[in-house]
Amino acid sequence: MKKTKYFKYILTIVTIILLNISNKVYSQNVDKLYEKIDLFSEVLEKIQNEYVEEIDQAEVMDSAINGALQSLDPYSAYMNQKIFEETQTETAGEFGGLGIEVSMEAGVVIVISPIDDTPASKAGVKAGDYIVRINGEQVQGKTLMEAVNLMRGPVGTSIEITIRRKGLRKAKIIKITREIIEIKSVVSKLVDNKVGYLRLRAFNENSSDQLKKEISKIEKNNKLVGYILDLRNNPGGLLTQAIKISDFFLEDGEIVSTKGRKKRENRKFFAKKGDKINGKPLIVLINKGSASASEIVAGALQDQKRAILLGETTYGKGSVQSIIPLKNRGAIRLTVSKYYLPSGKSISEVGVVPDIKVEEEGEEFLINTATDNQLNYAIDLLIGWNLMNENKQLPLRIGVGIVLLNHKNNIFVGKRIDNPENSWQMPQGGVDQNENFLQAAKRELEEETGIKSVKLIKELDGWFKYDLPKYLLGKLWNGKYRGQKQKWFVMRFLGKPDEINVKTKNPEFFDWKWIELSKLPSIAVHFKIDIYKKIKEQLTSLNLN
Repeated sequence: MKKTKYFKYILTIVTIILLNISNKVYSQNVDKLYEKIDLFSEVLEKIQNEYVEEIDQAEVMDSAINGALQSLDPYSAYMNQKIFEETQTETAGEFGGLGIEVSMEAGVVIVISPIDDTPASKAGVKAGDYIVRINGEQVQGKTLMEAVNLMRGPVGTSIEITIRRKGLRKAKIIKITREIIEIKSVVSKLVDNKVGYLRLRAFNENSSDQLKKEISKIEKNNKLVGYILDLRNNPGGLLTQAIKISDFFLEDGEIVSTKGRKKRENRKFFAKKGDKINGKPLIVLINKGSASASEIVAGALQDQKRAILLGETTYGKGSVQSIIPLKNRGAIRLTVSKYYLPSGKSISEVGVVPDIKVEEEGEEFLINTATDNQLNYAIDLLIGWNLMNENKQLPLRIGVGIVLLNHKNNIFVGKRIDNPENSWQMPQGGVDQNENFLQAAKRELEEETGIKSVKLIKELDGWFKYDLPKYLLGKLWNGKYRGQKQKWFVMRFLGKPDEINVKTKNPEFFDWKWIELSKLPSIAVHFKIDIYKKIKEQLTSLNLN
């Protein structure tokens, strides 16, 4: 009994001490906050009394509030009453301006994406462009909202924006005439009576309904081999729409989760049964103008292994903003949570990486036209997949491969010109008419590396086979083969380093190196990893000294 009273006594004392410490820390934090408020008042007073020109204190306060929000991240911002009212017109699907989604980066405005068929898109503005001047006025130093207001104006009036673009040495001036911007979410077409093309330009209130109607129309075609969902230059929009549209192509599984400081911001969203394209092959096109909701859809379909992503790495906007109205009829846009893909990865500042990297080609490139090399690539892939399904008995191409060793028993590998998956490979190739396998191996080695000075160590046992992945079917060897069946030879390099020259007549590689045997499987493209593992096993059992 005495022990119990003693412990209660000690517990009470400890609780009082902790409360005192907590109150002291809280008091210190409050004191520091008031010191900062006093400092801010002092600075404001100095500006009011001593700045070279008279200032509007209300405007200064607005800028200070916005500065506090922008210091958090590029997407949080303050909107006064006028700006708040203007932003509300955007969600209705019609507003005046240039037709670009922008953000702030390093003090200048960056174009997330131009909206299709708008003045900016037609004038040649591209995702990733930096807007450094608006009508000759420097952008740096302005808030995002101030820059946006400079770009807005009466319909029919012109504006000049000065942009900086990667790959261009000089700044480029683009003249644009303002128009009423009508956002039409979905465009669709049937390509070659085989491929369903769905272009989603934005995620607004009726996007899912529009997309559903277009899918229903295309599904009536009996010759359909697959779909292309084009999310390029789609700046995003409503989270609810991203979830609905992802669900169109999934039977089950997680789509996205959000995590924030408050419990209500921690949510997970799942697909419901009912794939609206009935499991047909799906390619999703993405680029650096694909942001936010676009990244959710692309990432979910990739993580759930429902689609192949083709194009360029997306923008990397993986956060949720809430519009919070204020007493002055303005509002703040505040980041309240972040998106996470089914794999658990965050999109923020990283983006979604395509399975197949295909960059835009040429200044004349325009989405959904004859110059659209990314779309053309995707169409070829889908038709190639269909060829494979129709020709399941396609033969394997007969080929050879070379394990080239130096005096340290390190292995020669080259980085391919087409560079799938940033991979390396050992020299390999086909067999010409009237050649035996060893002759073919020596010829391929010389054609790919310039190397002639070699000594044969051993022909490895058996055949080494691999099938091409779906996205390469129909694109290699004139679509005649489904993969390769190879004989491999181990050779010793006897020459000097200057004999190695990968810049041959028809180059296979643009770089080369020697690697240790232990690294062999990991450097290979994914569909050749099993072959490289078998080669490693046989090499390990050889006496190479």
